[in-house]
Amino acid sequence: MPPTLNRPNLQLHFEGSLAREHRIPLRYLAKSLYHTQCAIGRAYLDIEKGGVHKHAKVKIDDLAEIEFLVPVPQNGGFILDLLAASNPELAQRVLKRIADTLSQAMKEAQREGSNNIQKLSEVAERKKLEVVNEMVTPISYQDLIKGKMDFKRSYGDRSIAKEFDQIASIVRRAGDSTNSIEISITSQTQVKFKFDLETSKAFHKVVAAKTLAEPVLYSGKVTELNSKSQKGIILIEGGKQATINFPSEQDFILVRNYLGEDRKITFIGCPLVEYGSFDPKAGDIYFIRLIE
Repeated sequence: MPPTLNRPNLQLHFEGSLAREHRIPLRYLAKSLYHTQCAIGRAYLDIEKGGVHKHAKVKIDDLAEIEFLVPVPQNGGFILDLLAASNPELAQRVLKRIADTLSQAMKEAQREGSNNIQKLSEVAERKKLEVVNEMVTPISYQDLIKGKMDFKRSYGDRSIAKEFDQIASIVRRAGDSTNSIEISITSQTQVKFKFDLETSKAFHKVVAAKTLAEPVLYSGKVTELNSKSQKGIILIEGGKQATINFPSEQDFILVRNYLGEDRKITFIGCPLVEYGSFDPKAGDIYFIRLIE
């Protein structure tokens, strides 16, 4: 039986070789439900807790407020209805937040073909030249925290969209053009988003797109470095932990001298922008230049 239209719900509809004889592999079911729950949690944090941050999690005591029930699957491929269980008004707002994010991302995916995405290393080199030639002046980390750098969209959008990108990866990786996952969301109205093979690829390209923001002056203590990944962990002002990415081995070696030292490192870095957004409190940083 289809869900009652006036009851907030989210439906997952698997078709093609993903769903044979109204059954799907456990790994696909587990992955889709896990990331749907994560998206619900991210949307809840964004609208109820004043915004979502990279490492934020829904508290156990709050989970009952966003509980969704999973009834017996419907016939027709493999269809799961996730029904709001406890707080319909809150569930409606959470689902609307998800639907708004997916609507915008899907629109961008439809016109994705014209995008010209530069390599991060090329962008970093350009940023470095701008700093060296004093063409730009890095802002302070405090100003970044205060919101004095503009981003295309909120971190909440990226946080929600990436969960559905994981669900869409089921279609991408299977590589069968007959497969699709349709997501129907009923909040104030009903909207549908169908991820077939081509749409799933375009959606990923949009949501996973990365670039660098304008330079920021950072200060903190290096706590971890990994020579294989050319990444590290830095404890920046206010006790916030962030990942720092190094564009070259030479840059990595420069910073390695500060590992384990009590002294702070001061450097210029660029916020790593993903899907047009950045979390100022814990977002990744792309190393540009050491200040000695």
